[in-house]
Amino acid sequence: MSRFGQWILPLVVAVSAIGYIALAMTPAEDPADGMHLIEFGRLPIVDRGRIKPIDAMARTDLTLLSGRQSYYDDQKKEHSAVEWMLDALTSRPPFKNPAAMEHKVFRIENDQVLSLLDLKAKPGSYRYSIDEMSGKWKELESSLKRAGEKKDQDKFDQKLLELGEHLQLYIKLANMDSPLLLDPANPKGEPRPLQEVVMEWSENARAEKEKGADVAALADSMPPFLKLLLAYQANKPADFNKELAAYQQQLETAAPDVTHRAAFEANFNQFAPFYQCTFLYVGIFVLTCAFWVVLIATSFGSGNSAASTGLNWSALVLTAIALIVHTGALIARMYMMNRWGVFITNLYGTAIFIGWMAVLLGFSVELIFRNGIGTFVASVAGFTTMIIAQYLAMGEDTMEMMRAVLDTNFWLATHVTTVNIGYAGTLFAGLVGAVYVMWGAFTPWQNKTGVQIIGYILYGILCFATLFSFTGTVLGGIWADQSWGRFWGWDPKENGALLIVVWNALILHARWGGLVKQRGMAVLALMGNIIVIWSWWGVNMLGVGLHAYANADAGMLTAVNSAIAVHLVFIALGLTPRSLWMSYNAQQAIPLPPPSAPNGRRRGRGTTDIRPEPA
Repeated sequence: MSRFGQWILPLVVAVSAIGYIALAMTPAEDPADGMHLIEFGRLPIVDRGRIKPIDAMARTDLTLLSGRQSYYDDQKKEHSAVEWMLDALTSRPPFKNPAAMEHKVFRIENDQVLSLLDLKAKPGSYRYSIDEMSGKWKELESSLKRAGEKKDQDKFDQKLLELGEHLQLYIKLANMDSPLLLDPANPKGEPRPLQEVVMEWSENARAEKEKGADVAALADSMPPFLKLLLAYQANKPADFNKELAAYQQQLETAAPDVTHRAAFEANFNQFAPFYQCTFLYVGIFVLTCAFWVVLIATSFGSGNSAASTGLNWSALVLTAIALIVHTGALIARMYMMNRWGVFITNLYGTAIFIGWMAVLLGFSVELIFRNGIGTFVASVAGFTTMIIAQYLAMGEDTMEMMRAVLDTNFWLATHVTTVNIGYAGTLFAGLVGAVYVMWGAFTPWQNKTGVQIIGYILYGILCFATLFSFTGTVLGGIWADQSWGRFWGWDPKENGALLIVVWNALILHARWGGLVKQRGMAVLALMGNIIVIWSWWGVNMLGVGLHAYANADAGMLTAVNSAIAVHLVFIALGLTPRSLWMSYNAQQAIPLPPPSAPNGRRRGRGTTDIRPEPA
């Protein structure tokens, strides 16, 4: 490959990635001759204490019931969450739409619950309709009452109560108690449930009819949302679209900011930028691994240095594109929440922010060293945090209203952001430590120069993480003093933040004192990851302290224990005698010269006289 040709691959990667993102960003359009359900999903309503598009509420509710944002009918045809919600809203009088009773959207996996309802297991789906459960309704009601009264609930009781909550969510929709509607005539007024709006109109219409009012005039005075539901039930697309356009115009005239923000959120949900970033991070991982393979082949005389350069640039370019998309998505969330400068409001927010910060650190490291470590760690951190975020988004409003004590943009933008930057830095250092261990234990190519470079990366990132974790912890104490009247209370979350500061400081002091070198820093950084995992997630499972509000559940315990177990394996490998590593024997046969340094001294780039650890 020529020097000119080495830029072709990065260009192709950039054009392909930009084209993919542009295609994913293209707003979906309704069919010209069908109901405009996509436009309907952009209407603003109030749910769970905040204004959002109908599309967001429908996706959240259906995901909670079914585990996914769409459903399939008996002909295996996919339908949107908005369509399911419309069927649910029109399933009871004054409507006569039985479709919602037939949709298989309730996910039930527990064998005992299935046995109670006399349902057959459906491996691969486990989704059932209300009609399928109706034969055992009385048994279900009595079992729910009995499970709710128990003090010590077993797995069966918990899954039964979970199903009861899902059924209540559907009943709330069917009764038109949810969502709450904005009044186009008074958008700043108190939002009301559709049922209340319909009953008020029915009573007024009855009174006017008794006075001899014109029936057509009464129909025209019908609430616009009710007109939409009646047109949907009657399957009249033209009427539905006409009433929808009129209602949209009323809302946009009365509350343009609210209407535009809701439409923006609906388009954001359709684009799903964090989900798209997941694929970009997989691409970065593949390109980085390919770069290393070609680089190794080049060292044996069978590769091409221009090809390796092209692959390295391709990974770096794709990282930049992913970083732009990720950054834009975070800014978009600020706009939708109307909280400028606030990245994080819940656990979901921590996942997408820590992933973004880790990718930013990886991009910066790669710009400096150009050895693939930065893009590799960025891809692993980005992909992992996006998977965590998708798990946390299952059936949850990712932009939910905050508790009153937390509802302050200043401290959310300072303390919470700074602490999570410290989390991200510590996790990034731990992943670099894992790279060091894998490189040395499982390959024969670890050399002194590479070990020294990893030492530079670890030292710089740990200094960065220590600064931000310490600053964030202090800011948290000041916030606690203002909110609770004390700077420190040995709360589990506070203790977790302090542990991260102390551990990072311990690693730096051990390095400054000559107690550890590169391998020791790598192992200690891996142990730091365990502390972050516990501080970030573990303390939420304790259910005690003033910070026990982060929506953690018992299912998180398995994930936390698995992550800790993986890190313990890496730590054990890192502590294994070097003579058992593949790289040890290989370098014994082919000694490598030490890296050059000013005045012939072997030292790092820092101000301390720390020599590189022998490979």
